[in-house]
Amino acid sequence: MEKSEYLAARKQLHFDPSLSGVVGSLALLAATFGCGVGVYCLPGPAAFVASQVLFAIAAFQAFGIVHDCGHGSFARRKWVNTAIGHVASVFCITPFHSWTYIHHQHHAWAGNVDKDPAVVVLGRWRAQRRVPAHARFAWRTWIPLVAFMQQIVFATYPIRMIREGKLNAEKAWRSAFSVLFIVAALATVHFFLPRGVFRTFGLAWFFYLVLTEFINLPHHTDRPSFPGKLPVWRQHLIARSCNYPAVFARLLAFNFNLHAEHHVFPTLPWYRLPRARDLIREDLGSEYTESQGMAWVWKNRRKSLSEVALVETDPTGELLTSPG
Repeated sequence: MEKSEYLAARKQLHFDPSLSGVVGSLALLAATFGCGVGVYCLPGPAAFVASQVLFAIAAFQAFGIVHDCGHGSFARRKWVNTAIGHVASVFCITPFHSWTYIHHQHHAWAGNVDKDPAVVVLGRWRAQRRVPAHARFAWRTWIPLVAFMQQIVFATYPIRMIREGKLNAEKAWRSAFSVLFIVAALATVHFFLPRGVFRTFGLAWFFYLVLTEFINLPHHTDRPSFPGKLPVWRQHLIARSCNYPAVFARLLAFNFNLHAEHHVFPTLPWYRLPRARDLIREDLGSEYTESQGMAWVWKNRRKSLSEVALVETDPTGELLTSPG
């Protein structure tokens, strides 16, 4: 996309968050979690598994809210974004400030496998031309190791910031507060609710990690890489959007599948991304990269992780390196 096309498209989008968007998003999260509680109270193993699926979807919705709050696009006031982001972070166990810092670096260095902290492991694998055995095993067995390790990276990113000299006092206490907020919230739940309540959500947490990999992995895996920084109007080159049924995409995943659109317009509220997709499709034509998300996952999960992670292409789709 040329800069002129980007600016023309941007003028047709509305970036200010709406009150209805805030209320609607929170209501969807509350409804999903409430339905999970209601189903959990029903007898039988089927009801229990169904409740875990609903809790997992609620966790992903909460992550969607954390995501928009981190971009300042959920509510109009910064303090509201911070407050809601912290509350939602408990549902998905994602420290708000730590995640925000790493995610902003992801957008700044998107497509650079050496400096983008979200794909730095991928860059290391490509440099070594090798994927560790435990990662290959997790890929084959659908164990969501990648999503689990992502959670660890989110929580520990301030340590990397210390090594890189990027952690000042303000960022340090904010990161610590975000972690302690989740710990305090979970401790409060443990104190006031019946003993063993966390076992209620064990399977749901596993399902959430699986759902996270299912939705997120197609976004940047096997996309082209670039040196330096890409401007936002070029970041459609390193992100892939995915097609899912409208109900799932909008009501359950908060349009997180529209990832190319998000990288081009990172501060656009999630419920306005479909309009951005229409504009980008019109400008890019055949260059617009979109796949059926379920088909991508099914196709690539049947391959070895080396075949997927070690393949590099240029923006035209030409093979640069192969796993061999």
